[in-house]
Amino acid sequence: MVFKRLNFWLKRNLRGQSFVELTLIFTLLLLILAGTVEFGILFNKYINIVDATREGARFGSLHDPFIRQPITNDDGSITCPNASTTFCVDQSFFVQIADVSVGALSPIKLDPAKDDIVISFFSVVGSGPTILRYPNNSYYSLYNHFGSSFTSADILSRLTSGAPNTGVLVVEIYYYYHQALGLPFFTDFVPDPILVKTYAIMPLSAAEPTPTPLPP
Repeated sequence: MVFKRLNFWLKRNLRGQSFVELTLIFTLLLLILAGTVEFGILFNKYINIVDATREGARFGSLHDPFIRQPITNDDGSITCPNASTTFCVDQSFFVQIADVSVGALSPIKLDPAKDDIVISFFSVVGSGPTILRYPNNSYYSLYNHFGSSFTSADILSRLTSGAPNTGVLVVEIYYYYHQALGLPFFTDFVPDPILVKTYAIMPLSAAEPTPTPLPP
């Protein structure tokens, strides 16, 4: 009788131990599955944002950022209609790139209160080298939340030494990803939202420095 009771007690404890082990393993597997799903959604959106950045840069690389027919005033000064600088940079150049990037982001939608698209281009004189940045030696920001993470020195460092005159276009997208599952376990260790930043650099032949001024 004693052995039967002992055997029953051991089996009951083993079943309880198995249940605890199963609970721990199931919880771990559930966390791994949730993490995989969350990362998969984030990675899918990241790829979409990268494609949108490249699409905007490709579009811009085929267009002219300058107004080639500025207005010459009676006093000899030059007026650039719809331009952002006295160098006759067409403001619509940046707006069109931003529109193309936003369209390519679909179904992702930027939050005007947090996200941003930053655009700038450079004219590089190979001998020297020297570099001019547009617009206004700065950058264009769609929602004015972020600045460009690229300096003129960064662009020069990416060019081959002794390279000929060239133009370079940089498009950057900043997007805050809000966790789809929003599980407390993840939000305790991973920021929510997560800032996703992508960029694309394209040659811009229309911005190559020329030895002659823009035609009147």
